[in-house]
Amino acid sequence: MAEVKLIATLKENIKKKFSAIEKSGSAALDKLDKNAGKSTSKIGGAFGKLRATAADKIKSAGKSIKNTFKSIKKSGAAAAEKIKADWLKIAGAVAVVGIALKKTIDIVGGFEERMAEVSTLVDTSTVNMKALTSEVLALSLRAPQSAEELGSALYQIISAGVDAGAAMTVLEKSSRAAVAGLTDVKTAADVGTTIINAYGMEVNKLGGVFDAIFMGVKLGKTTFGELSGSLGRVVTMAATANISFDEVIASITQMTKVGISTEEAVTSLRQGIISLVSPTDQARAMMKSLGIE
Repeated sequence: MAEVKLIATLKENIKKKFSAIEKSGSAALDKLDKNAGKSTSKIGGAFGKLRATAADKIKSAGKSIKNTFKSIKKSGAAAAEKIKADWLKIAGAVAVVGIALKKTIDIVGGFEERMAEVSTLVDTSTVNMKALTSEVLALSLRAPQSAEELGSALYQIISAGVDAGAAMTVLEKSSRAAVAGLTDVKTAADVGTTIINAYGMEVNKLGGVFDAIFMGVKLGKTTFGELSGSLGRVVTMAATANISFDEVIASITQMTKVGISTEEAVTSLRQGIISLVSPTDQARAMMKSLGIE
C-alpha cells in the first residue's frame, strides 16, 4: 500500500516538473517564432529545423516518461529499490530534456543575433540574407561547429573584406581547417583571411594557404594555433618584400625544428625582412661589395 502511494506521489511530482519545462519551453519557442517573424526580410523561416529539434526533444522525453510510468504500474508491488531506480530514470529524463531545450533555444537565439550582425555588413537589397542564413544552417548540419559559431566566423570573414558571394566558400574551408588544426573556426577564418588579404590572393587560393600551414605543422615543431596567432605580424611585410607565403612557412618551420619557438621565429623573420627592405648603411655597403644592389 505504501509503495502504491509512493508511486502515485512520484508520478504527480514528475508530471508537475515536466509540465513546467514543457510550458516554459513552448513559451520560449513562441518568442523565437515572433522574433524570426519580425526579421522575415533578413532571416525568414530558416530557424525551422532548429526549432523542430527543440520541440521534438520535449515530445520524446514526454513519451519516455509515460512509458516508464506504464512499466512501474505493471510491476505492481515493486520492491523499493525498483521504484527508486525508476524514479531516477524519470528524473534523469526530465533533467536531460530541460538542459537540451535550454541549449537549443540558446543556440537559436545566439545564431539569430550573429546573422543580424552579418546583415549590418552587407547590402541587404542585393544580398539574400534568408538564403545566406539557410546556407550557414546547412553547413552546421555537416560541420562539427554550431550554427552560432559559424555565424560569428562569417561576420569576421565579411569584416575582412571578403565579398558576401564568396564568404560561404571561405567559411566552409575555414571550418574544415579548424577541425584538422584542432582550433575554432573563427581562428582559422582569421588567419586565412589575413594571409589572402596580405598577398592579394583570390578566395580559391585559400585551400593552398591552409595546406601550407599544415605542412609547416607537420615538418616543424609548431601548431596551427601558434602559427595563426603569429603569422599576422609578418605576412604583410613579407608580401611587400616579394617573399612568398610558402617561403615564410618554410623559414618558420626550419627555425622551430631547432627549438626556436614559433613567436621567436616570426620575430626573427620579421627583423630579417626589415633588414632587406631597409638595410643599414653597413649592411648596404656589404651587399654592394657582394654585388647585391
